[in-house]
Amino acid sequence: MGWAKPIYHNVEGAPFRIGQKVEVVGSADDTFNSDYLGHVGTVRYYEYSCGSGQTYPTDPMIGVQFPGGDIEEFWQGELRRFEGARLTSMLATGEEAAS
Repeated sequence: MGWAKPIYHNVEGAPFRIGQKVEVVGSADDTFNSDYLGHVGTVRYYEYSCGSGQTYPTDPMIGVQFPGGDIEEFWQGELRRFEGARLTSMLATGEEAAS
């Protein structure tokens, strides 16, 4: 198993951007921590070298930080982009959604 070497900057081809809000949507993987299911957090880093079969640049482990400070790693299929931030912004500015 390799040593962890998190990357804290955007990587072209990575599935999400550093700082992007994501929602945990689940997984059939036995290692998935269901405590985070439905929770929203912020992408903080990518990990390509911890020995879990990651592929550069498209398939990293993704470090997500949750309110309260907890950080957990997920595969891209366990996450989706969180659109609630756009909705909140639209409500604050009075912007209407496109039909």
